[in-house]
Amino acid sequence: MLIDGEKHKVYRSIMNEAFKKEPMQGYLEMMPGVIHSEIEHLSEKDKILAFPFFQELTLSIATKVFFGLKSNNEIKKLNRAISAIVNAALKIPINLPFTKFGKGIRARSFLVQYFHSIIKEKRKNPGKDLCSRFCTAQSEEGNQFTDQEIIDHLIFVLLAAHDTTAITLTVMTYYLSRFPDWQAALYREANDFLQVKDPL
Repeated sequence: MLIDGEKHKVYRSIMNEAFKKEPMQGYLEMMPGVIHSEIEHLSEKDKILAFPFFQELTLSIATKVFFGLKSNNEIKKLNRAISAIVNAALKIPINLPFTKFGKGIRARSFLVQYFHSIIKEKRKNPGKDLCSRFCTAQSEEGNQFTDQEIIDHLIFVLLAAHDTTAITLTVMTYYLSRFPDWQAALYREANDFLQVKDPL
């Protein structure tokens, strides 16, 4: 975020390869399965807290889309690490084991080690996930990211995506609950988009 000049141009030209139409379609294909698995049991609950739910949902989507993970154990570890880093961001910078700042430092070290462990395989056998795209992307001049640059960009993207979408969905849910006519209109529009017969 603080990089500019020639270095920024080089990074941007490489990163653009991961956000063209074909890669974006690949990310989109991964999302429905994650969303359905997270919401299929919502009707069984009396109530949920919107923001924590959307945090968990968006993190589950992010770990799938960014890394192509299938193991729930790996996803949970990554989600815990990301949450610890976010919680440490505005805390007093005292690096002790019991402080949130210290936990954030250790969580970042965990992410760095984890990403180092998967980059070689992602370069060799890339999938449709964002990490694979970063590992194989080249600019027109043939520039590629180093392993450390991939790690830094992945951590930044994860943190940037952590709360923004969850906050937006929470606010949207609040207003839709207050205005049922908006809710009904949105429901009909979504069904029309999905070409599903509107049961309302």
